[in-house]
Amino acid sequence: MFDETYVHEIRIYFDEPNFWDTLTQHYIITIDTSLENVPLPALVTIDGATIDSVGVTQKGYYSNWGAGSSLKKPLKLDFNDFVDGGEYDNLKSINLQNAFMDPSMMRDMLSYRILRDMGVAAPRSSYARVYINDDYWGLYVVVEAVNKTFLKEHFGNNDGNLYKANYTSLQYLGTNQADYSHDFELKTNETANDWSRLINFIKTINTSSNSSFKDSLERHFELNSYFKSLAVDVTTNNWDSHFEHGRNFYLYDSPADGKFHWIPWDYNLAFAGGPFNNYDITLADLRSNPDYDKILPKRVLNNNALRAQYLDIACDLHHSVFTPEHLNPIIETTKALIYNDLEDDPNKFYPEMDEFEIAVTVGIDRIVTDSFHLVDSFWNGTIWEHIDTVFIWEYQEIVPGLQSLIAERNASIIAELNDVYGVSCATPSTEPASLSFDIWPNPASEWLSLHIPEPGAITLFDVHGRIRKRTSLEQTDIKIPLQEFDPGVYWIEFTTDTERSMQKLVVQR
Repeated sequence: MFDETYVHEIRIYFDEPNFWDTLTQHYIITIDTSLENVPLPALVTIDGATIDSVGVTQKGYYSNWGAGSSLKKPLKLDFNDFVDGGEYDNLKSINLQNAFMDPSMMRDMLSYRILRDMGVAAPRSSYARVYINDDYWGLYVVVEAVNKTFLKEHFGNNDGNLYKANYTSLQYLGTNQADYSHDFELKTNETANDWSRLINFIKTINTSSNSSFKDSLERHFELNSYFKSLAVDVTTNNWDSHFEHGRNFYLYDSPADGKFHWIPWDYNLAFAGGPFNNYDITLADLRSNPDYDKILPKRVLNNNALRAQYLDIACDLHHSVFTPEHLNPIIETTKALIYNDLEDDPNKFYPEMDEFEIAVTVGIDRIVTDSFHLVDSFWNGTIWEHIDTVFIWEYQEIVPGLQSLIAERNASIIAELNDVYGVSCATPSTEPASLSFDIWPNPASEWLSLHIPEPGAITLFDVHGRIRKRTSLEQTDIKIPLQEFDPGVYWIEFTTDTERSMQKLVVQR
């Protein structure tokens, strides 16, 4: 499903004649109440494979209601809704994102790619032509769901509590679990419904003294993935994330290490322009505002030792990943891949293909006069009634070009790191000799030998950024079996408490 080398084909077939009205009504009920979004059954074919009794729902928030009367709403396909144990390609569900407000169709894809290239457990993505009852509905971005399947794939276990954040400042609200129900949604272990460890974690963030904050936080929190996600969020001007809006992330309480892990989510509004551009890398302007209430980034970036760790990761991001040299080939390949399918899309939000072209390169800056249809639906006790209100307004639309924003942000943040914080990121640094590690043979087939200079952690990633093996090591020489690894390219990351080094591994048979 997440092979990025071709555009997939997904066909959805409903028996329900008024399927779209039904999906919309079910979605509106969910938004307006605490009731469940009831799925509509459908037969689905994906690249020619048929899956029967798939649950289909409309999903999203801004990407749904903001799309107005457009038929191109974000969708979720759940293979497990009506068939216990149902799946496709070992997946229980997938998300079809509509790329609302994204004329490049690449913000989600590129953000997740950057995160995975940084070694973060982030969703995979691909593209698909989506048909409903054989009508071409549009080109969608397929995004991996964060669920128990995802947890097993990335963390090697899925027994812990997974929480999805709504809007939260991560402020401590006391010991009453109900007080956190608006901030988080528990996605696993719902029957046990025990939030005590989450509440204790939030208490640690808020009440630890300045002198003990770093040690206390590290006992409860896997900081590496959080720092990487934060650096990507700030770099891509992703204001619709936790540091600004308090949302779009998951926390996983992994029983493997007893720590909470940060999982980033929803990047359709990343690479932003207009008033949401050019955040400084440590959010100094936000942190200096006495009304800024996001306690985690505020305390972390106010702590000298933690800020230094974060700046090293930001430097690494702008050395090796967030660079024109790394990202422009991905953008150009994707542009060629999806161009014809987007051109054929009858429901695309930007109807002119030259808008796609300039959204990829230099960007859009223009005055727009537009109309917005807000459809309010309500149940009058007998039938659904709809009130369609039309708003007309004029505004300046600023959509940075992906390639121009990448070049500008890379240069400006490297300059900021150097000029303000004394962190030199002008050229890729040479790994310290003390952190170098040896692997052999390379290419390898059945076994990999590895020598590390000191105790630390070894993580193996595949090219999609998925964690394939993670282990903490005390001994300096080990052998790793590779029989379960398919042939291909992998990355090996060696980390200590303060440093990081990576090498490429090729597995062949």
